[in-house]
Amino acid sequence: MKAMWGSEKLTARFGMGMLNGLLPCGLVYLALAASATSTSIWDGVAFMTLFGLATLPVFAFLEFSKQKFKPKVSVILPRMVPYLFLVFGVLLILRGADLGIPYLSPEVTVAGGMGSCCAAH
Repeated sequence: MKAMWGSEKLTARFGMGMLNGLLPCGLVYLALAASATSTSIWDGVAFMTLFGLATLPVFAFLEFSKQKFKPKVSVILPRMVPYLFLVFGVLLILRGADLGIPYLSPEVTVAGGMGSCCAAH
C-alpha cells in the first residue's frame, strides 16, 4: 500500500480507490441502512450497486477537473464548508419537522394512512 500512495500509475490509483471504499463514510452508512430495509436481498444488492454507480460521475468529474479548478477551489472551498454544513443541517431538520411543506418538509404519513406520524390518534 505504501508503494501505491504516491504513485501516478492508473493501477495504483484504482487500487487506492478500492481501498478507499473500506473507509467509513456517512453516506455509505446511510445507503447500507436503506438497503438493509429492502424487501429482499436482491433489492438491497441492486440498491447498493446503483448507489455505487451513481457516485462514479461525481468522482470522475472531481478527478478530471481538479487541476483546472484547484487555484480557485483551494481558496473558496474552505470558507464555504461551514456555511454548506449549516444549510444542509437546517434542511435536514426541516425535512424531519413534518411541517407539510411540499419538497422541503413533507408530511410524514403512517403506512395505514392515519395522517401524521406524530399526531395523536
